[in-house]
Amino acid sequence: ITVHEATITLRITAAGRDDDDCRAAIEPTARTIYECLGELVFGEEDDELQHAVVRLLKRRDLTLATVDWGTDGLTARWLSEVADVRDYYLGGVNLTHERTALRRLNAAAELLSGDDACRSETTRLLAESIRAEFGSDFGLAIGPAPSIAGGSEPGRICFALADRDGTTVKSASYAGHSAVVKPRAAKQALDLLRLKLSSLPAP
Repeated sequence: ITVHEATITLRITAAGRDDDDCRAAIEPTARTIYECLGELVFGEEDDELQHAVVRLLKRRDLTLATVDWGTDGLTARWLSEVADVRDYYLGGVNLTHERTALRRLNAAAELLSGDDACRSETTRLLAESIRAEFGSDFGLAIGPAPSIAGGSEPGRICFALADRDGTTVKSASYAGHSAVVKPRAAKQALDLLRLKLSSLPAP
């Protein structure tokens, strides 16, 4: 079991006469992992979360646009690197300053106060506005990242997913090593979309 940028990887090894023998030996352990972890499992081999998301978008012929404030454009970069994504990922916006967010939303400064409810509302509006701007089926937004101050209670970062049925807003603790917090937040946002896509009826 290893962890890299907030993704847990389980590796199974086996010995046998050939590949078929090894795969047969591995199969019961793999089945147990799927049974125990369920929807937490998103792929095998070199799969990353963005590959799983794009696969589901393709399967259902749906499109996505993103706006990323708190993680320096990680979601857009990861999604853009997936092969054959162009027809499904329509693009994204990376926000780096609150003035830009206010301009995009045509909103007053009070919207970006430090209050968690305001951050949720800001993120919701960003998801809805990016969906409308790009004409996509889904709009995924990552809100502003709270400051990480030593000794203080960890802040929370918000994610919002907008579609034709409405908008879902979630939040998660924003704490930990500086090398991990942004990738983890980006993956939590992508996983919100993955779970939504997985719950849709099969095409």
